[in-house]
This record gives sequence, structure tokens and C-alpha cells, in this order.
Amino acid sequence: MGYLEKKRDVFLNTIQTGRLPNSYQEVLYIKAIDNAYIDTGFYCDGNVDFDCKFSQFSANSNSLFRTTIDIGSNWFTYGMRFSTGNEMQPLIGFRAALNSFSIAYKDGSEHTIAKVDKKIFVDKQSKKTLSYADFEKIPYSLYLFARNNNGSPDQFCSGAIHYFILSENNEIKRNFIPCYYKKTGEIGMWDMVTKKFYTNQGSGYFEKGPNVVN
Repeated sequence: MGYLEKKRDVFLNTIQTGRLPNSYQEVLYIKAIDNAYIDTGFYCDGNVDFDCKFSQFSANSNSLFRTTIDIGSNWFTYGMRFSTGNEMQPLIGFRAALNSFSIAYKDGSEHTIAKVDKKIFVDKQSKKTLSYADFEKIPYSLYLFARNNNGSPDQFCSGAIHYFILSENNEIKRNFIPCYYKKTGEIGMWDMVTKKFYTNQGSGYFEKGPNVVN
């Protein structure tokens, strides 16, 4: 059993079907189009870990998920963004250094990315070890498909998220499942922790993947 399985076994065993209220239909993914994003309502510091499956991101995509506080030349950030070519950058900490690594995110395939302590895993393989000092929680909540920049969304992404999990001190804090509300067709994410439906807060829209059959 590898490092990721030992340290965050809960991440690998959380994805199951048949867990949403009857009024919601689970789908394989939701895809953000034209500045759509989700506010997770969760505040991050360097102790927060994540696990995410994503696909179909375009060349002009930026922040897969991120939050930032910028006070003049002093800024703290937490998240992942896409860069030029096939590069991704984990940005975590004070004036976070650009820890780029290559991943073929534009190939249309599904990929997973996870942070466990200060290790970054891509498709469950160790990819990068980060170095940053401890910092207080950023007072702006984490956005999916965009960056929360001092309370305003920017750096949007166009692509699909299949699931997204946040944990802190080995306790899951968010477990987002792509779905839609059957009565209205509204698309978003159901969180297994807060038992809430999180919808688009941006000017764009979501497309949904195929239904998950229980």
C-alpha cells in the first residue's frame, strides 16, 4: 500500500453511488462554461488537504480551485491552477512559489490530483513535495472553477470536475458530488458533509455529464 493510501485511505473509499437525496440525480461530472463557479463556503490554511478528479479543461483555463488574500505586496493563497502548455501549479502559502509540473490536462482524459500534508499526487503517483510555512486561514472561502480574489471571482476555468473533497486533521470537511435538482434541472454539487446543494454563483452556466445509475 502506497503513501497516499496509508495517509488518506478515506479519500479513496468515499466515492460511491446512491448517496444523494431522492430529489437529486447524481451525474459523472459538471462542466463550467463562461465564468461559472461554486463557492465552497470553506476557509483554507496549509493544513487543509484536497482530492479532485477533473477532465476536459481548455487551453485558456486558469484556477481549478483557489482563494487568495492580497494586502499590498503581502499575499497568501491556496489552490491549484493551470499554466501554459500542459503545466499545473500548486499555489499554497505566503507569496507562493510557482511549483509547476507537467500533466496532460488538455488531452480530454480524466485525472486526479490530491494534496496529502505537503505532498502532491497526480493520478495517485507522487509528483511534488511543497515547502511553505504555516499560515492562518485565508478569510475568503475557496472557489471551484475560479479564484476567490479578496472576495471577487477571477481566473475562471472551463472544464469538468467529477468530485472534490476537502479534509482537515484527517476529517472530511467537504465532499462534493456533481448532480442536478430533478424538479428544476438546476446543476451543481451536493455536499455530503453539510447536506447542502451548492449552485453556480457566476455569470456562466454548468453542463452536466451522464447520469450515474445506482
